Amino acid sequence: MQPLSWGEAGAGIAAIVLFAGVFFRQARLRRKTTLILLTLGVLFTAARLVLALRTPAAGWTGRYYVNETWSGQPEWPVRVDREIDFAGETFPLHYLNTYGERYRAEGENRGNALPLSVDWTGYIYLESGRVVPIELAARGIATLDIDGRRVREPRVPLSAGSHALRVRYTKPPATEGAIRLSLPYVVTPEPSARPYPVWLRTAARVVDGALLILGACVLFALTRAIWPLTRAQKIVAALYLGIGLQGWLIARRMYGGKAVALTQWDDWFSYEASAREVLQHGPLMTFGAPLGAGEPYVWHPLYCYFLAGMHVLTGEGLFGPVFAQYLIVAIVAILLFRFLAARFGEPAAIGGIVAFLCVFQMAFIRNYTYRLLTENLYILPLTLLLICFVRWAERGAWRDLVAAGFLGGVSSITRPATMLYLIPALVLVLIIAFRRRRPVVASVLVMGLFWMLGIAPVTLRNRVVSGRWVLISDVPSRLSDLARDLTPGIPVQGTTQLALRSIGDAIAREPARVARHELKKLGYTAGLTHLAGFPFHPELLGVTLLYLAMLVASPRLRELRFWPMHLFVLTHAVLMLITIPWNYGYRLLLPAYVFTSTLGATALVAKVSFRMRPNA
Repeated sequence: MQPLSWGEAGAGIAAIVLFAGVFFRQARLRRKTTLILLTLGVLFTAARLVLALRTPAAGWTGRYYVNETWSGQPEWPVRVDREIDFAGETFPLHYLNTYGERYRAEGENRGNALPLSVDWTGYIYLESGRVVPIELAARGIATLDIDGRRVREPRVPLSAGSHALRVRYTKPPATEGAIRLSLPYVVTPEPSARPYPVWLRTAARVVDGALLILGACVLFALTRAIWPLTRAQKIVAALYLGIGLQGWLIARRMYGGKAVALTQWDDWFSYEASAREVLQHGPLMTFGAPLGAGEPYVWHPLYCYFLAGMHVLTGEGLFGPVFAQYLIVAIVAILLFRFLAARFGEPAAIGGIVAFLCVFQMAFIRNYTYRLLTENLYILPLTLLLICFVRWAERGAWRDLVAAGFLGGVSSITRPATMLYLIPALVLVLIIAFRRRRPVVASVLVMGLFWMLGIAPVTLRNRVVSGRWVLISDVPSRLSDLARDLTPGIPVQGTTQLALRSIGDAIAREPARVARHELKKLGYTAGLTHLAGFPFHPELLGVTLLYLAMLVASPRLRELRFWPMHLFVLTHAVLMLITIPWNYGYRLLLPAYVFTSTLGATALVAKVSFRMRPNA
């Protein structure tokens, strides 16, 4: 699957169009205005398509090799580079984030540590014979051939017609590469019988500008149609555009126009390498093994496909996936604001979202959102799961229960630890159905069935690829994690029975040490991150204490309809106790703080507002 490339500007425009489609879905324009805008849009779009079809591709066909001799097969994919002007990280060496022995080098400096050779080919067309000035500079060895003859002078006489160009570049290992070719003509990947129509490219840019202006006019017209904006609409727009702009700027600064080689064997490298496997060899992610002889998933599956999808839309670089992760934070904030505003009122919901943004900005966004980590995707299906679960508890609609179950499965294939929530969730469905006088058995079955349906594609892939029935991923159980944690220095592998025996032995031998260790985990989960050697984050401890205090002080927060969220927070705390929560920084804490921060602050503002009312 060949990645497209919206580019940085295109990704930003697509994000705005997506937001506008949702934000203005209820706007109604006058018939005349709609007709004018629609006609202009059709005309400009048709003109742009015609220009695109008439304009030949521009650029060099590039073949990249991880050696100094242009030997073997080139790295996937064969590229079309607009120009030859690269240095250091600007070389498009995205293949370095792929599994394979030939990419093996320590650290993030693999682009310089490994050898490189590149073979670029292209064509120019001259209407008349002339002397062509050429400037080629490189750190390494670079040659230029025109029509099979080596170019050795800075000015080359060429006849009229098409000419084949070939640039070959090589650099040894442990060297930072650089090459720049200056040529006053447009290069095309294929030979042409006429000169490159530069005026068509100029016309295309003019039409692009017209489309942008038209888009701005459409947004203006839609805004006028729903003006004045309500307070809720202003908050939704501010959340999406504010966090989106922050993400666009950060992703552009860190990854724009760069091929960043991720640290091998870290999580982000493995997710990216799995995504590239999907792009190269299809969705089964076989890694070259025949069907039935491969491996079940090891890494959390859905996140790998999310990265692959972002690369299809935005290109091979990391800009697109990281920008999308910031948009996910914005969408989660909007979902929670609307959810809380409908139940506590807008002023209280504003307080909850302010707490959410403060906690995420100080503790998570600046440290984790710019990295390729499953939590950055996980918070979206998890939030939707819990919102649908609460709505079912309130209204009893089957569609909410179906959605909650399916989203539970989606959340589980994003982070398999969510399976720990399944049994408590089914028990809660039973309790709610019984207390609300709803079909108890049917409700439990629907939740469980659709949860499994959300997981089913992953299970079937594991069966097809590995020949084994593995539910989600083939990783040690949480009990094995706990056994290793309680018996330091003694690796615990194998069955759950062995893990339970090791845990029992540790508790029997040193009950006081085990209790202190688990209390340390509990404090760490509550926000005392310095207990594990990380900087202390008082905002995490603050929202945890506020959430617990409001559970006691706010009868509304204790209502049965909010139990799905409270149950997840409790389940997440249990998960932290039975695993090693600080192995990956403090990012494992992130999911629960989505809800403790918003619920605690919202309940506090609602209670204070109620007491301040004159008739309260």
